[in-house]
Amino acid sequence: GNPTGQVRDIGAGSSYAFGRFEVVTAFTGLTALEMQIVTADDAALSTNVKVIGTTGAIAVASLTAGARFVCDINPVIGSKGQRYIGARYVPTGTGTAGAAYADIGPDYEDAKYYPSGFAVL
Repeated sequence: GNPTGQVRDIGAGSSYAFGRFEVVTAFTGLTALEMQIVTADDAALSTNVKVIGTTGAIAVASLTAGARFVCDINPVIGSKGQRYIGARYVPTGTGTAGAAYADIGPDYEDAKYYPSGFAVL
């Protein structure tokens, strides 16, 4: 969280614009999983929670080990933001396995590589 007196809106500007998620262990048992970046008034992320970024619901078939997802972090217009920021996972159904990693950063790697020998006009 921010030290007292240092309120800021993490979504404003372009310094940290993306929530980045990676599936570490494949999910099973769920129907879907939504991955969110949230702010709150407490470190447990349970008081006055606001969703500032979401992947939307992702079908369990796409939640395989190594799968990566990203969401924009939206600025909170007309507000200085909240003290705490973190990730939250919202499952649909009852999961039997699965783990994901989340972080926040200014960009993301899309891993699109093109074969050599082609001219770009």
